[in-house]
Amino acid sequence: MLSWDKPESKAPEELSRDTTVDLVKTANDQAFEVLKKEYMSTLMSEPMVMPLLISSLAHDWVYQNHKWTEEQFKAALFEHKIYEDP
Repeated sequence: MLSWDKPESKAPEELSRDTTVDLVKTANDQAFEVLKKEYMSTLMSEPMVMPLLISSLAHDWVYQNHKWTEEQFKAALFEHKIYEDP
């Protein structure tokens, strides 16, 4: 993740490392499904839009299904260094 995108708030205690990892995996899977169904033609003409679109769709899924705001979820991603750990 980009340091300039780091939230200023702390992650909620309920968003443990394991919970955050599970949410990232499931949210990204859901985002890829939406992407495949709805946006493939756009991706062919604008491939750089994919990372932004996946992130947006995944964060929307986390909020819709778990009520964690983007700020809260990003805070957990940074705090637990999710994207830095393979």
